[in-house]
Amino acid sequence: KPGVLFTFAFPQCVRQPRTVDRCRLVIDGVEAGEMRPLDDLENTAYAAYEKDLGATLIKAAFRTYLKTVAQTKLAKGDDAKGVAFNVLGKVLAAVDRADTRSWQTLPAEIAFYRMECPPGTHTIQVRYFGERNELVGASNTVELSATADAKSVVFMPGF
Repeated sequence: KPGVLFTFAFPQCVRQPRTVDRCRLVIDGVEAGEMRPLDDLENTAYAAYEKDLGATLIKAAFRTYLKTVAQTKLAKGDDAKGVAFNVLGKVLAAVDRADTRSWQTLPAEIAFYRMECPPGTHTIQVRYFGERNELVGASNTVELSATADAKSVVFMPGF
């Protein structure tokens, strides 16, 4: 209708391209083995997005409807109803906060490798490989001091 502004916005989830297919752990300059997947954060986040998308769209459509009704009532000179719908729309918008988190800085997957090392100082690195088993990168090297009576957990960058 002339004079009524109708706007509608919805979230979008865009998958990022992957360059890393697998990774291998390197200890003291020697490849110890391939790391195994522990968690797939990308698919977990995408499943949550798909699960909540319907409810998110319904809430956005309802808020848009309230705004449109408020504008229509105010344009027709029905100030009391227009103000009431406007206030209701603003209250719902204030209660429902947007999810502004970003998954772009998280690794798509978390992989792990478990092994026992002899006591002493060891260097650890993760090498990243593409689909055709070509080396596409490596993490920084981390130094670990292992003792005979303690267990250590080392966190390395994911892919």
